[in-house]
Amino acid sequence: MGWLARHRHKRGFGVHSPLAFRFIKDCLCEKTPYYDYTSLRKDQRLLYRLAAWLQPGQITALGSADARPATMACPPKDKRKASPWTGLDQVSLAVADARGGVGEAVAAISQGSAVYITNCTKADRAALCAAIDSSAHGQTFSNRSGTLIALPFPGLTPQHFDVAFP
Repeated sequence: MGWLARHRHKRGFGVHSPLAFRFIKDCLCEKTPYYDYTSLRKDQRLLYRLAAWLQPGQITALGSADARPATMACPPKDKRKASPWTGLDQVSLAVADARGGVGEAVAAISQGSAVYITNCTKADRAALCAAIDSSAHGQTFSNRSGTLIALPFPGLTPQHFDVAFP
């Protein structure tokens, strides 16, 4: 997919799922700084926004991945909002680094856990997209710098978006 398509998806064009559109606009491409941004490196801010958006009940670091920004973004359990993912009582988030292998990430997807994975190659991305396709529901959002977010939630038709997000 070319630059124009990634740019159009970033702005919401060509994204027909209302939930995917909101996720791209309100989480992936959010430009407003969060209050804890000063304590995070620039590459950790997307993970922070993702955790603030999902408000997972459980966060797991797979391999050598750093889940600290996700943990910082989650409010205490008694202050959590309702999940935007209808029909889910509890959302879990797995944070991974593809250099350690994508096997654990694929297993997390098959268990219904959202996955944030960095350093994805094309082969890693294909394996993660295949895991979403085999589960018959969920969506992936990836960029050219090797970050992929998989949301294997019920009610989401299998779609894969190549989005220009930071």
